[in-house]
Amino acid sequence: MSGKSIVSIILIYVVLNLVLWGAQELHYKEDTQEINKIEKWLNIEEKEINSLEKKINNQSFEIEQMESKLNNLERQGSITSYNYNVEKYNSLLEEYNDNFDIYDEKFAKYNNEINHFNELIKKSGLRWYLITIPLSTKSTRSKL
Repeated sequence: MSGKSIVSIILIYVVLNLVLWGAQELHYKEDTQEINKIEKWLNIEEKEINSLEKKINNQSFEIEQMESKLNNLERQGSITSYNYNVEKYNSLLEEYNDNFDIYDEKFAKYNNEINHFNELIKKSGLRWYLITIPLSTKSTRSKL
């Protein structure tokens, strides 16, 4: 084969691959846009979930301390202080439960979006290309 024909074949393969790649990009354009949108949402939501998790952990620690304080007050017989702190405890526990419910809801939605995100990537992430396979035009025999 001459140099011109090899260059021509290479150019044809390059052009065909570009056309094939471009057609696939157009076909999966909406999926790619949705993937980018979900990825941004996931990043924001992950920060919110982590922040909420820290808040819940802090509240859990406060609840444990408050329980210990209430137990001590009960043992000491400080009924007035005990009753006052029970209200604080109940308020803290209610806030903790509300935050935990929000956390559960956000976490479930986050996981659903990750599944959807992964499905889109799996569906639209596959691309086809033409790969050249060199074929010899002459038969070759080994010499023994």
